[in-house]
Amino acid sequence: MDALTYLQNMVISYSNLKDSSIILTGIISVSILLVIELFSFVFIRISDKKWNLKQNLLKITLLQSFRIFLRFLIIYLFLMAIKSPEEADYPARLIYRGAELAILSFGIISAVLKMVRVVKKRSPDSTKDFTAGDKLKITSEKSIRIIVFLIVFSLFISQLKREFALELQTELWISLIVIINSILLMIALFFAVEKILPQIQNYMNEHFPSGLSRLFLLIIAGPLKVFIIALFLISIKPVMPEQSKLMDITSKLIEITASAAIIMVLFNFIEIFITRLSKYSELETNSLDKTLIEMIRMIIRVCFIVVFIFLSIRVITGKPLTTLLAGLGIGGLAVALAAQDTLKNFFGSIMIMIDKPFKVGERITGEGYDGTIESIGFRSTRIRTLTGNQVVIPNDKVAQSSIENIGRRQSIRRLTNITITYSTPPEKVELALSIIRGILDNHEGMPQDMPPRVFFNEFNAASLNILVLYWYSPPNYWEFMRFSEEVNLKIMKMFAAEGIEFAFPTYTTYLEQEDGKSLKLDIGDSRLSDGIKLTE
Repeated sequence: MDALTYLQNMVISYSNLKDSSIILTGIISVSILLVIELFSFVFIRISDKKWNLKQNLLKITLLQSFRIFLRFLIIYLFLMAIKSPEEADYPARLIYRGAELAILSFGIISAVLKMVRVVKKRSPDSTKDFTAGDKLKITSEKSIRIIVFLIVFSLFISQLKREFALELQTELWISLIVIINSILLMIALFFAVEKILPQIQNYMNEHFPSGLSRLFLLIIAGPLKVFIIALFLISIKPVMPEQSKLMDITSKLIEITASAAIIMVLFNFIEIFITRLSKYSELETNSLDKTLIEMIRMIIRVCFIVVFIFLSIRVITGKPLTTLLAGLGIGGLAVALAAQDTLKNFFGSIMIMIDKPFKVGERITGEGYDGTIESIGFRSTRIRTLTGNQVVIPNDKVAQSSIENIGRRQSIRRLTNITITYSTPPEKVELALSIIRGILDNHEGMPQDMPPRVFFNEFNAASLNILVLYWYSPPNYWEFMRFSEEVNLKIMKMFAAEGIEFAFPTYTTYLEQEDGKSLKLDIGDSRLSDGIKLTE
């Protein structure tokens, strides 16, 4: 009975207006509500006739949600109108204000949930295949309900703490509610990022294959999680004890996480831009150097990391950037002396970028290695040799060595010597020259300014030498080998048909006795004791 009496006294103390004034205020509020309801009903009826319901369901639902919110808003305004100007005691004031804010919060939640129901109504039947858009709607409906409730509840608690800061400062239960609600909200937001963003990505892939919306999602996907952590820290900061070490740590963590989120957004934006440039540089019709682009990418990454480290140190130590930069100058000198080789390689890489003796994908020979450039880093250049092994050469050494860039040759040259026997008469030597020149006349892959060259140029010790020189373009090595094989086979067949013999290394040995008479060799049966008989 005492509790009921206490409750009645609380209700009576809420308003000191007379009953007639309260009734009059209630009649005015109900009248306003009825007018709004009538107007909304007529407007929706007209909209149903003029609009296509399926195409304009969202507009109608927004209007219905606004009606729901107005109902709670009028109740909230009615309570504020009849509220007593005199201040009640602390527990009663907290209950009064909590009830008012709860009504307003329920209005917001109900209006939002009404809009979310549109997603469910517009989602496909279970018997049909779900598109990316349908999956996005279903996933969003489940997540938005929880997130909206937790956000509104956070605003509700925050408003109470702001209005009753002194009274609730020592209350442990309010701090526990804020922390638990913040943890639940962080979990819900993480779930939304993990589940909704991929669905949005799939939806964008279906409807906007090359749009800016997809790039925006790629940029914010990672930083959004860090930003959620920053929001969590911000939400629990008010319940921390003032001027405490825990409050100081929380404030620093908020600055660090917020800075990390901003830096990640900028980093992702530049990374996507450079990735597109790198893909474009792989096309044969572009003039961009992929090696330079990759070097710029690495420099930007290092710059972002250094900036984040400096910001973090500034937040932790509380010292200005000028002091940190001054310390960096002294420390940089010590680091430079201790890392001379690393700096040499770094400047060697810069010289490679400026001079551009080669780029990624080109074949070179240098330092005793023959292979393709795989990557050019700050410290070293990596080469994949023709045997399949990877060789790592410091950039300082590469910058100082002689490099032959095979990948930039315009054509492949073949220089070979064809030898025929000394017994070949001059007429057939000329015929051999004519055969080779005919085979190579306007041959496959011949550059217009580099015709083949064929000359009888040398009397060798055991043969007559014919020099053959021709070029093949474009410089495709395996096509060049195929063509050279065809040339060799044609020369062999036509020489054989004309009776022209190839020479091979031979030696003529003359044997004679001491008196000047020549020796006669009688090669006997191999079964004899010596097998060879000498006779005069």
